[in-house]
Amino acid sequence: MKTNGNIKYFLGFPKNSQLYSEMASKTIDVLLNIELLFKNKIRLDSVYHEPDNFILELNNLIRNTILLVEIAKKSSTKYNWLYLFIKTFLKNYNDDYVILKAIRNSSLHQEFLVTEGTIEFGLYRIISPTEYRLKLGVGDFQLQGNIDPLYLFSPTISFFNKILFLHQYLFIDIEHSAVDECLGVTRRWLCKIDIRNNNNKAPVIVDIYEITSKFASALIYGISEAFKKEYSISDGKSYFCHIPDKYNFINTILEIDLYPDFFTNQWGGNRRPLNFSFSQDFYESIEFKARNDSYLKLINRLPKDPEKLLAILEYYSKITIEDFQNQEEYELYTSLITFPHLFIKAGLQGQHIFDVDFTLIAKLQTIGLEYVQNIDMNFDTTSNEEKNEYINQMGSIIQKLFEGLVSVK
Repeated sequence: MKTNGNIKYFLGFPKNSQLYSEMASKTIDVLLNIELLFKNKIRLDSVYHEPDNFILELNNLIRNTILLVEIAKKSSTKYNWLYLFIKTFLKNYNDDYVILKAIRNSSLHQEFLVTEGTIEFGLYRIISPTEYRLKLGVGDFQLQGNIDPLYLFSPTISFFNKILFLHQYLFIDIEHSAVDECLGVTRRWLCKIDIRNNNNKAPVIVDIYEITSKFASALIYGISEAFKKEYSISDGKSYFCHIPDKYNFINTILEIDLYPDFFTNQWGGNRRPLNFSFSQDFYESIEFKARNDSYLKLINRLPKDPEKLLAILEYYSKITIEDFQNQEEYELYTSLITFPHLFIKAGLQGQHIFDVDFTLIAKLQTIGLEYVQNIDMNFDTTSNEEKNEYINQMGSIIQKLFEGLVSVK
């Protein structure tokens, strides 16, 4: 596989990890494959309760997993450590590999994998943010796959309350007085596949998410650990992204995922959705609101005339992190360094904007965005010396912008 050295800039794994930084340097094609597989697995988790998207992502994950295995099996010349690893790995996961490869072949040459499924529902006890225990419930506990197509091919959220009405009526109080206990729905995805054994084909029914998740996760983790051993690397976390608990925050949706504010009122604390997908949506909504509100504040902070612009530039050209008097002053500064073009345009009129050195504005924004990403987002764990290194760089640029504007005033 040919790779461009710049590809490392869109990889997420190398950040703050000696392991994946070294892998980016020495075997970037391997790193690319395991990271794409990891992200494919995370996307599968996020759409677990959406049948159409789940089927699409599952097919993709199975194909990509088998592809990576096949690449590793042919790597003896280029990466002997990877070749030796995959030989041992397939001995330990041979049954799963045979099943997944059969599914891949069926999906590749015939049609998309369409699964069957089961549903369990009832009263759950929250053991941890990722693990639950079903205390009282009903459903397809033997993985017999008897879901009515109306439910099988519908998002779990669409029938969540409908199938829980009996438990809501008979088995739980409206106030949910038992802390960390609430109703929920678990669904599992099954696949029936014919496996050849001694020239005979025998049908096998498997929990397809469980087997795929475990296999892909072990593959990512195993390759990472094999690389660490080969290059004697001690630092860096190897990702393992399979959740082994029978009832967990991926396969189960709880009432708290739909109504977190209610449970905050009943149980205290600051309750948030636990389900993987709901949690993602929740924090993305917070980020969206913060971004939206921040932009409105930014617009309101913009200078109204050239004198106001010059005052802002002069003040921030000499500032250090110790000089900031309050949060409002600091937020004005971060607005300036991340949107300097808007400050210039708002403070100047007509043709005067062409008197400003555009390269200085672009350079200030580039360093400003780096500051926000590397320093501001880790503000409490970053020293003032590190903060001032960035602030001094930006101060020099702001000073040049100020001087340029004064000269043409």
